[in-house]
Amino acid sequence: MKTTKELLTQLAFVIIVVLCSLPTAQAQSQENLVDRVSKAVGVTLPDGYQGKVKEYVNSSKVLEGSGGEFTEQFIKGQMKENWGISKQNQLLFIWDAIYEQVTKKNFYDGEDGNKQRLDDFENALDNVEACGKKYKQGYMEYMQRRSEEAKRRSEEAKKQSAECATDGLNQIIRYYLLCVNYPSAVVSNEVKETAEYAKHVIGRCKEYNIDYKAILCKELGEEKKVNELLKFYGIE
Repeated sequence: MKTTKELLTQLAFVIIVVLCSLPTAQAQSQENLVDRVSKAVGVTLPDGYQGKVKEYVNSSKVLEGSGGEFTEQFIKGQMKENWGISKQNQLLFIWDAIYEQVTKKNFYDGEDGNKQRLDDFENALDNVEACGKKYKQGYMEYMQRRSEEAKRRSEEAKKQSAECATDGLNQIIRYYLLCVNYPSAVVSNEVKETAEYAKHVIGRCKEYNIDYKAILCKELGEEKKVNELLKFYGIE
């Protein structure tokens, strides 16, 4: 039979697995998204637009976490395409297309006095519209995949915790029967430690909606013995 220390170590390992299975936070803050994109594509936004785009990024819920990761990769991909216009304006129009899909507003309204930019916009209008539609569809598909993956990982983690909790029930049953059948082998300190472990196991069972009483009853044979076991460990 596993010792109390081994059981606690096993349960601690499962808890770590659960924590590590949770989606991780974005490694770099969303405030740097605009700068990271510009650095990656080797192009900065035109004067007067850098601040506007950063202000939007810093306040956007859509661009938090995974949304920011997708957007960064999306812009990098779009910048590899040749729209036949200035790359600086192309970067602006891509950001503008994204902004419009989310807010129904625009960074660029054609009235900044830059004729070359206006000409570029008119020449690339089809690309800009296609870019916006592609971003919206891609974003939705990406977030759906992320949601499904997070759900799958969460279910796997819960399953592992549930299996560990069930195993824990079997361990406290065996220890209880040992104490009942061989009272001379009982060590007070070990009983105290196992009681703490038993309370933790029961707590995990409640957390994951495991019918621990049914499991205990199946193993012990009757409800009376279940109550005696719980009383022995100071539970309920």
